[in-house]
Amino acid sequence: MRGTIFSRFMWSFSQSSTAFKCTCRPIIGVDGTHLKGADGEDGILPLAFAVVEVECNATWEWFMSHLHNIIGLIPGLVINYDRHPGLLHSIPLHFPDAYHGFCLRHMSENLKKACKDHVSESLFWTLARAFSPMKFDEDMWNIRVQFEDVYKWINNVPKEHWARVHFPVNRYELGTTNICESVNALLLEARSLPIVSLIEAEGEIDEFLL
Repeated sequence: MRGTIFSRFMWSFSQSSTAFKCTCRPIIGVDGTHLKGADGEDGILPLAFAVVEVECNATWEWFMSHLHNIIGLIPGLVINYDRHPGLLHSIPLHFPDAYHGFCLRHMSENLKKACKDHVSESLFWTLARAFSPMKFDEDMWNIRVQFEDVYKWINNVPKEHWARVHFPVNRYELGTTNICESVNALLLEARSLPIVSLIEAEGEIDEFLL
């Protein structure tokens, strides 16, 4: 609160944080949405939510700080996100040993906008899904020869954060933040509710997903 004005609030149900730490694969998807993690059956485990005044560097650092207090440091943790500057800054501060997984969907969309064609998007996905270093290098060479602008854009993003063959740990085929988008879709109508009702709606979604 700022005086009598609501600014931000975060919540996480203890059942969710305990289930994540004890039973889930160590991978988290982080994303934001506007107001109006997987279990053994490949479902979605909503780990934590927050309502903030705006998505910015300060609110993401605040969120990651509290998320660290909830789950602690988990060996081999992968955090998938969309390269928002606030996350690029705050994740290393609060999860220094976590592996950064850049969302492939966001990357492909940004590449398509930068190069203004659909060919670049297809080339990117071929690279991202390559299974061998030799195939990756071969595809990169072909892109460099034929599409120099695409090559420069892709080569500017460290491959260890997005390419399957170069990612340092198992990403469990979760190369995007689509798990977050799935929860956002379920919250579509709830986003127009008052804060207390929104929290109650999120609790019902937990029951639906689990």
